[in-house]
Amino acid sequence: MNGHSINDYFDRYLIWVKLADDRAYANRSTWSFRTVREYGQYEKCLSTGGIAGIVTTNSNAYIAGPPNFDGVELNYRVASPHFNSQGKLQIGTYDLAIRSDVARCLYSFTDAPIQASLSIVYADGGEGQKATTVVSEKGGWLTLSAKGFTYSSPTVKVKLTQDKPVVASPTPSPSASPTVAPTTSKQTSAASSVAKKKSITCAKGAISKKVVAVNPKCPKGYKKI
Repeated sequence: MNGHSINDYFDRYLIWVKLADDRAYANRSTWSFRTVREYGQYEKCLSTGGIAGIVTTNSNAYIAGPPNFDGVELNYRVASPHFNSQGKLQIGTYDLAIRSDVARCLYSFTDAPIQASLSIVYADGGEGQKATTVVSEKGGWLTLSAKGFTYSSPTVKVKLTQDKPVVASPTPSPSASPTVAPTTSKQTSAASSVAKKKSITCAKGAISKKVVAVNPKCPKGYKKI
């Protein structure tokens, strides 16, 4: 690429947007599909082959590759004029589907449920129009969606987290006793009837929480995922 990085070309595009007063000359829809052959930082997590993830956006410019992983978050740059050719706000969309095993490999996660948060950060530090975000994990895929944010050059940030496994405390050894009472069938039956606790994951928008109980139920306003 003649010694220029992808971000260099992205920044050049933003110069043209500024010269056009942050307004599109025309409104056109174009579908473009491509595969990424240079895995870079993702190589260690893509040894199994196949489709690892899909990113879609209605932005005019975007980084042609998977979101950049900075060790904490997945970051994806998008850009379009702030206004369309009629002078109205352009409303952005962003969708990411990443294979669960790839996400777990990136973060060294276990098989436990993954929680995710998605935010839109603008180059000037502003918040812009608040985006509606949806996060879910189903069928071996983690999907994230942001709708309703505005341009010119926001960065979509996705942070994945996972609860630490609960480690049971060791049971103290009983003191020595001269006699040991035999275990009766009645005692065995009582022990086996002790109800076991279960855990479920509940979500409300981009917020998720884990509920552990004998008969776990999601809090009001949350849905089981």
